[in-house]
Amino acid sequence: MIDGFGGTGAGQIPEVTIGPYNNFQPQNIQNYETEYVGNVTWIKGAHNLRAGLEVNRQRDNENQEQATFCGYCLGSGGFQFEQGTTQLNGGPTGNDYNAFASFLLGLPENAGKVTLFPPAYHFYQNIYAFYVRDQWQVNRKLTVTYGTRWEYFPFATRGSRGLEYLNAPANQMVVCGVGGNPEDCGITKDSHRFAPRGGIAYRVTDSTVIRAGYGLSNDPANYGSDLGNRQNFPDIVATAITAPNSYSYATTLRQGLPAIAQPNYSSGAVNVPLTAGIFTVDNSNYVRGYVQSWNFTVEQRIKSWIISAGYVATRSIDPVSALNENWSPVGGGTAGEVLNALYGRPATTNMIGTMGTNKYDSLQARAEHRFSGGFYIGATYTFAKALGYSTQVAIPSDFRLNYGPLAGIAHHAIGLTWIADSPFGAGKRYFQSGIRAKALGGWQLNAVTIFRTGTPFTVTASNTSLNASGSTQFGDCLSPPHQLGGIYQWYDKSTFGTPSSGRFGTCGTDNLWGPGLIDMDNSLNRIFQISERVRMKFSAEGFNIANTPHHSNPTSSVSSGTFMQALGIANTGREGIDERTFRLGLRVEW
Repeated sequence: MIDGFGGTGAGQIPEVTIGPYNNFQPQNIQNYETEYVGNVTWIKGAHNLRAGLEVNRQRDNENQEQATFCGYCLGSGGFQFEQGTTQLNGGPTGNDYNAFASFLLGLPENAGKVTLFPPAYHFYQNIYAFYVRDQWQVNRKLTVTYGTRWEYFPFATRGSRGLEYLNAPANQMVVCGVGGNPEDCGITKDSHRFAPRGGIAYRVTDSTVIRAGYGLSNDPANYGSDLGNRQNFPDIVATAITAPNSYSYATTLRQGLPAIAQPNYSSGAVNVPLTAGIFTVDNSNYVRGYVQSWNFTVEQRIKSWIISAGYVATRSIDPVSALNENWSPVGGGTAGEVLNALYGRPATTNMIGTMGTNKYDSLQARAEHRFSGGFYIGATYTFAKALGYSTQVAIPSDFRLNYGPLAGIAHHAIGLTWIADSPFGAGKRYFQSGIRAKALGGWQLNAVTIFRTGTPFTVTASNTSLNASGSTQFGDCLSPPHQLGGIYQWYDKSTFGTPSSGRFGTCGTDNLWGPGLIDMDNSLNRIFQISERVRMKFSAEGFNIANTPHHSNPTSSVSSGTFMQALGIANTGREGIDERTFRLGLRVEW
């Protein structure tokens, strides 16, 4: 059954896909997290000392056939038809019709299937921490807070056994806690670290305060969550069949997909099918990341208002990335993949690693009228600059091409929030009694408004000209991009082109900016006290009151027929609501 023709969204290469609508459903997820915390406080003179212990237990039990590294690997099987299969080598640039022609011929460039063998896929981890902190009131004006945490991250498990890693030369998955293997397989590097933090607050006057702080936070993600939670061999087998090069095909619809047998890992090691995608970790090069954050803020009180402005920054050192270890150089294709050339393994093999440091710097301002006189107003403004790494280029010597503005971070963002109580009714300014007081009193009006500029995106092109497994091709920027701002042509398309074979395109990572967003949500509510024990709450909510379109970033592939069209709807995080929507609610409590 043909459920969808994909590939016209931002960042995608035009394609035709046969299979379910997505690669993560159906799903049955039962995840539990339990936290135990204990602390003791000792106040001695000007010092407020506190120390404590924390234990965090995470128990994930998921039935979900998914392989995030393989969009066409589906529980019921999937086939992906690309442009290159029906292009002439050295001929004209491909387009959407080439992908559709590949579909009509039944020649997919990629095909795959995901099979989960146990009833549920388990991921269990514990995190232990000890901390000590002192808040020192140096004098009436100066307060200093300092302390540290010590955190321990033992290697995660699958519940009844340990995790797993790939022994690439033998093409075997080593299963921890089975067949004499230790439960952590000796993977203990960077399992614990101190995390110091400190801050000061200096009261210049009774209405002016200066605050500054620094903190180091360890990346809480454990090895296990990075090792393909819900998707790693041998509990789950993701069979990915790829074409030998970008002008060929992987299989045919007539041939279909091969049958999958359940792996037997009772010996502690099991051969990995050459077409099965996996995640793995190497204890010799794994580094646990951490985040450094600091800020400097000046806060001023003016009557009922609190106004502040400050510099806020973070440095994410060695953030976790899934690095494709089975990459090939430009022009190498499937035959040139590192593991394919060494061991005959063509499937995606993701190693848990890192590429560098992500940087975030911002000016953050806030003005707040505390709730008094029946109303509250809050306004925020953020000017931000964020630079870091994506995973579009898998070739280690070309990792620098991944560096650019971080996706999802806008340069400018303004937020407005206000709450207003009705001025009518008992104890209020107007109509303190009578029918009008009962009818108009007790109401509360709320509003949240967001204005932000666009977020960055990358111009891409068909991988046919690149022919480098694991990497995404960039488009060519023929001249400085010129933004037009129309949803049917966000940037002038004539300033972009398709790269010639044998090189990456000249457009950088996330160097263009998509549409901004304006949104205002309101709610009106009131509680009616029916009796001493019974009350009723009425609420009326309005989303996107101005009915402003929320466009997603434009289609970014120069090979697409909808290139630079911003017709998609951005996900605003409100249950898919975009158009003006009203919702009424009535709840009775007793």
